[in-house]
Amino acid sequence: MTIEELAKTRKYDKIEQGYSWNGYRVFHVWRSSEEGARLGPPQYILQNGNVVRFADLTELGAIRREQRLKRKSRASEMRKND
Repeated sequence: MTIEELAKTRKYDKIEQGYSWNGYRVFHVWRSSEEGARLGPPQYILQNGNVVRFADLTELGAIRREQRLKRKSRASEMRKND
């Protein structure tokens, strides 16, 4: 199954490739009809080779924590360069 096919099983029509995490390529998915709305945690599809699946709740938390740390690090770096 492709990333697009898996996303469509839950009616997600927007896909944004993120980065690598724990050996997976991470894709953020959402519905264009709900764009900008806060309807629960963001949803991610993980791909490792031929394995494509939705992230579970534990993985969602870990991915979000890593994203926050990266944002903080970038903001701190930008302040240093000002």
